Amino acid sequence: MMTSYSNTHLIELALRLIRTTEMDEVLTGAVEVLAETCRDARWAIFHRLEDGRFEATAQAGIGYDALQSLVARTCGNTAQMFVRDDLIGHADLGAPEYHAIRLDLETAGAPDIVVAAWPQGADMLSDDVKLREVCELIFGALERAREMKTFRIQSTFDELTGLLNRRGLFDVLAREQARSDRYSRNVSVLFVDLNKFKPINDTYGHKVGDEALVTVARALEGAVRTTDIVGRLGGDEFFVILPDISAEGAVMVQERITEAVADVMFCVGAERVALSISVGAATHEAGMSAEQLVERADHAMYAMKRSNASSGVFSSRIKLDEIVGRIHAA
Repeated sequence: MMTSYSNTHLIELALRLIRTTEMDEVLTGAVEVLAETCRDARWAIFHRLEDGRFEATAQAGIGYDALQSLVARTCGNTAQMFVRDDLIGHADLGAPEYHAIRLDLETAGAPDIVVAAWPQGADMLSDDVKLREVCELIFGALERAREMKTFRIQSTFDELTGLLNRRGLFDVLAREQARSDRYSRNVSVLFVDLNKFKPINDTYGHKVGDEALVTVARALEGAVRTTDIVGRLGGDEFFVILPDISAEGAVMVQERITEAVADVMFCVGAERVALSISVGAATHEAGMSAEQLVERADHAMYAMKRSNASSGVFSSRIKLDEIVGRIHAA
């Protein structure tokens, strides 16, 4: 007889899943508990990422071919499988027993969760292996993990632009500063302020103001490296973290993003609204806190803003027909 999956084991699984809110840890923990409490079977869990795409978390020893066969049988021949864990061996383990659960049990189509068991040394698992309860426990833990992931995203990303918000930026900056102190690597930052943002809001309304902020966000992202981090501190203030960039390099990036924003064609109807930014750069020094580094860049930005204002650098609105006329005249 095979080891039965008792209520005690279900309680153990429930306690294991309650202790974590990370999706990967939920799945790995579930597979580990299943393997520990029912040693006469190999276990795998599929969960649906979206329509037609499933992630497999499996106990070592099952192999890719057996998992692919199962996902085709339970989720459809067109289903795509992504294996997160490293698998050992590719032996054919035969047909597994499995139980599936859907978010809506009345809805036809692929399941949300599949828990599968490949029995070893017997034709089938004992009747009291409670796969339905196992499925429901894992499904509930995954739903909670998804909710926590959504909450973390909402708490660290700016809803309007999709960039990191102040909290997310300070978390990343603190890590980069610690890395700089530990390995003597450069890290510089840029404090970016959108010039004359209030007149845009007052003249065209907040919807156009929001569009201007999103436009600037995309311009900043397009003008830096993929390893640089662009975020929005709030309002019309943005922030760029430049790992492995010296003070001299930061000045070059500062010039590049200033030109990138100035080149943007941001139009309201037939009228181009010229966008410009003031940028302050600062470079981390050993022992400096994130707040100190941000403040130094902020002061540098305001110094540039005052300089630009006194020299009349800030551009006014330009009609598109004026631009076209200038091109033809040239």
